[in-house]
Amino acid sequence: MTPYASLAAYLAHWRALMGERAKSPSASASQLLDEIDRTIEEIVGADARFLLGDPADSAAQRHRDRAELKLRRELLARGVIAG
Repeated sequence: MTPYASLAAYLAHWRALMGERAKSPSASASQLLDEIDRTIEEIVGADARFLLGDPADSAAQRHRDRAELKLRRELLARGVIAG
């Protein structure tokens, strides 16, 4: 997997790939997106939905913060992000 400078860069790339797939699916972008989707699902499970958009309320923000923290820790441990 491509190394990323930060969790923000990782999530931005993930969201960009989702937008790209919606416009015109390409094999390479879809493969990378599938890999990122699997990784996120494996780490945060159903809470991945909180990573997609802006939180609607404080409870959603807390869920998002916890999901990001968990994801960041695991991606750091795996060497996917630098910090």
